[in-house]
Amino acid sequence: MHYAGLVIAALAFVSATLPAFDYEALKQLIETKQLTRIEQVVESLPPEFHVNYTLMRESRSLQEASATAPRVIAYSGDGTLIIGFNGDPTHRNFQQLELIQFRKATNRFEFRAIDFPEEAGGKGAPIFSGPNPGACFACHGGRLRPNWEQYNRWPGAYGETDDFVEKDELKALQSFVGKEMKTGRYRFLKTLEGSEATPYENKMRGRLRFRPNFRLAALTFAHQADALNTRLRTAKTFPKARFLFAMSRLGCDTKLDAAKELEVLYGVGAADPIVPLDRPNMKNLHAYVLHNIGMSDKSFTTAFGPSEDPKREPYFFHCGIPKDITAGYGGGGGTLGIDGVIELTDLVMSRMVRDLMTELPELKPHFAYARWMEHRFAADPLDRSLAAQLDDVVGIYDHKRLMGACAVLERGYEAR
Repeated sequence: MHYAGLVIAALAFVSATLPAFDYEALKQLIETKQLTRIEQVVESLPPEFHVNYTLMRESRSLQEASATAPRVIAYSGDGTLIIGFNGDPTHRNFQQLELIQFRKATNRFEFRAIDFPEEAGGKGAPIFSGPNPGACFACHGGRLRPNWEQYNRWPGAYGETDDFVEKDELKALQSFVGKEMKTGRYRFLKTLEGSEATPYENKMRGRLRFRPNFRLAALTFAHQADALNTRLRTAKTFPKARFLFAMSRLGCDTKLDAAKELEVLYGVGAADPIVPLDRPNMKNLHAYVLHNIGMSDKSFTTAFGPSEDPKREPYFFHCGIPKDITAGYGGGGGTLGIDGVIELTDLVMSRMVRDLMTELPELKPHFAYARWMEHRFAADPLDRSLAAQLDDVVGIYDHKRLMGACAVLERGYEAR
């Protein structure tokens, strides 16, 4: 069941020279090989799905799970295809694969389901749903997106807290890996040498290859940022609002009156406080822009449910990645306070500024990617390649460098 150390490279993304394995490729695989059981499908998946996965001992999805028969969430190296299945015939939706495909052409998530009649004692070929079945909307929102909580806690998953497994959770995981995981659909999943909690970590904030929950969070946030940026472009006020959004997330020190600018863009009442925020200022202005565009906190987040903290800033969903890559998170003694980490809104802003560079060439000297994953995980040669490729997808910008663009952004805003 274990991979040798040199085979850890299988965790890396599919080479750019190869076509991505997507829903269409999966459908073709099932039909061409005439696969009628989920076990056959799991065995036939590309190796990346056998090493990129997390296990849900408690499930809030339509697929039931338990500690001894967890739900598997397997994903491609770039996170564009997510496949869910469970392993106990008595559990709900044992006969079904659940799929989320991120469509890069449209920057939208597409949901699918594939039913296998033989898994329920019936006969016949697998049944492929159309895009976005109605049952998906109850949990995944009107604008469909994955449900995956912000860093660093993923309720219900093994490695629930920062991919770190210990005590009773470790015993339960090791029992599953030693018994049930060697049977049925599970037996095609691979574990990795180097951690007694494989596929998770046995130490805090450890190696990237043993952090499937964190990797999935980073990829999910990246694709959600792409989707949100595309959606925001449809707003009539976007050509001007994007400047305010970017300056807010950078914490620019400007002469602009936040409340006044909101009322100019959106009319009377646009600056009314959003609970629990006070009146708008340049640090929270991004939340007011989203609110006035009509994007709610709930539609923005990838979190399954509402925040348990009523004092939390709206639209605040952090990735656990420091803005200053030399500080915090094992770097140089900094902290991971709210002001010091990358938020989903920061990733959206990064994409806005990247697009703005075609209109404002003056922004180019200020924009660069931080290569944070490489910086954080470079010490371990087995993690280095994986980290670099994760950086490519997430697109974490150099926060300090981009702060130098504040004057350019303010001039661009005033010129429109």
